[in-house]
Amino acid sequence: MAGSNGQVSPPEDSIAPAEDTVKISPIYEHLNELRLRFIYSTIYLIAGCIVGFFVTEKWVFAWILSPIVAIPEAQLQVLGPAEKLTSLIKTSFIVGLFVALPFIVHQFWLFLRPGLKNNERRYLLLMIPASAILFTIGAAFIFFIMLPVALPFLIGLDLGVDIETNITLELYFTFVLLLILAGGLVFQIPLITYFLAKLGIVNAGMLASNRKFAVLGTVFLAAMLTPTGDPLNLMLLALPIYILFEISIFIAAGTYKPRKD
Repeated sequence: MAGSNGQVSPPEDSIAPAEDTVKISPIYEHLNELRLRFIYSTIYLIAGCIVGFFVTEKWVFAWILSPIVAIPEAQLQVLGPAEKLTSLIKTSFIVGLFVALPFIVHQFWLFLRPGLKNNERRYLLLMIPASAILFTIGAAFIFFIMLPVALPFLIGLDLGVDIETNITLELYFTFVLLLILAGGLVFQIPLITYFLAKLGIVNAGMLASNRKFAVLGTVFLAAMLTPTGDPLNLMLLALPIYILFEISIFIAAGTYKPRKD
């Protein structure tokens, strides 16, 4: 378009991409940062799996098998030539994930830190180690307390007929690892309650007045998380869940902050 002085003005569309570039640039930087953190996390996971393979082959494999090896009635077996190897690889991956998890969480923290406020950083720095500690306690409870009681009961259960107990290696590892995962997740209840109370969503009075629903919820949750669904395992998992609920009431009483409207 010609101006008043006879010069030709540039089309308006030619100026638009500069504004688009300014808007897209921060998004591109975030995506590039996310890609970088993902690459580092993948490298840490691969390194962790390599370490996990050697650790699992020498110590962890025998350690996980120890509860069932101690039961004379139980006979472990494999149904395929590669079952030992696949069980070893699966376990090595989980061990490697735990080895690499602190480094992966650090990469996650580096990605989130620039966009967080000071109080949000403080809560996140509290949540990460607390969650790891609670998960470890839950996993230890399952392996050292629940499994030594549950396995002899399940294997020695008398149904009135002569049944030979043969357990495949893969099914046993799946059973144990699912129980450990369930225990670790259940023990996050106090931490979840802490943050809900901090946000003013729940308080001690609210939790205490709903104890009867908590009992029903505890039994339902334990039934969902127990791979076998038998009454003994259900009770062994439901009891600590309810104890954690009672602990959560005290946590909520000390941390509750009314929501600001």
